[in-house]
Parts: sequence; structure tokens; C-alpha cells
Amino acid sequence: MSNNRCLQKNIFYHVYNRGYNKQTLFFSEKDYTRFYAYLKKFTDMYLSIEVKCHCILPNHFHFILLETGLPENETGLDSDDPDKAVYLSIFMRKLQVSYSMYFNSQYGDSVKKGLKSPVFEGRFKAKEVLDEAYLEQLVTYVEHNAVKHEIVERIEDWPYTSYNQSLEPETKTVFFSDFD
Repeated sequence: MSNNRCLQKNIFYHVYNRGYNKQTLFFSEKDYTRFYAYLKKFTDMYLSIEVKCHCILPNHFHFILLETGLPENETGLDSDDPDKAVYLSIFMRKLQVSYSMYFNSQYGDSVKKGLKSPVFEGRFKAKEVLDEAYLEQLVTYVEHNAVKHEIVERIEDWPYTSYNQSLEPETKTVFFSDFD
């Protein structure tokens, strides 16, 4: 696990989290749509964060993220260390807090049964991806996670993954060129 003091720019991270006590996070298409709306909102806000691939499942999610550096139009946070990732932790915190607020307003009483438990199982986890071979394996693992968990038999049948958005060979080429 990494915390925001350890995250670095221009390093791929496998970022993931799940529902508290493995509780369901997404009960309907409306929930996935809301999560995607927050994801878009915060990627539009933090232009240095690139979501390279993802899979969102009923009780957890996986991303491969890359913070490329501070674009000219992102202001506010500076770091004494030019390699320090200054937005990745903020991006993930805002994504989880926003979805948690939505989740609690929709399902708080029915799911939590009056308990004041969190929505997510703590802070997100982030593991560095330091070589291209592991990155290639990880892309497959992340995008095919719904098959691994036997939610669908064919990944083409799961709409909440980047797999269907990255079938073109040129997309894969561009993706791995970012590894340099």
C-alpha cells in the first residue's frame, strides 16, 4: 500500500478498493452511472490523472492510474519534489467521498441497518507497476475481473470495464508507449 507521501508521478499504479466488509457498492445501473459521472468529473478536474483501464464490480473496483505531471491549467498544489504525485490521492479521496455521500443518501439505512459504518473499506490501495510485462498482465487482470469473479462468462458482456473501449490495436500501442 502507498500513501500520498510515497506516490510518484509517471509511475503506473494499480488502485483498488472494495465495500466495507465486502458490502455491495453498486446495486443498479444508476449506481454505476453515478460512479462514472464522478470519475469523469474528477478526471476533468485533475487533468494530470489518466485512467488507463478500469473494471467496476458490484462490491469493488480496480483502476490502473497514471499521474503525468502538472498541466499549466491545474493550479493550487505545488510540491518541493517535482516527482511527487500531488493529485492522485486527492483524486481518489474525492471520488470515494462523493460516491459515499451518494451511496449513503440512497442506501444508508437499508444497507447499514442504522450503523455508522463507512462505505469503502478504508483508504484506497495503490501498488506501483514498475515493469511493462507486469503492466500487460495487470491490464488483462483488471479489465477481465468480472470474468474472474464469475459475474459474466465473457468480458464483452460486462459493461463496466474499459475492455470494450480498448479493443483497437493502436490503443494498446499508445497505452504501452506511456510506460517509458
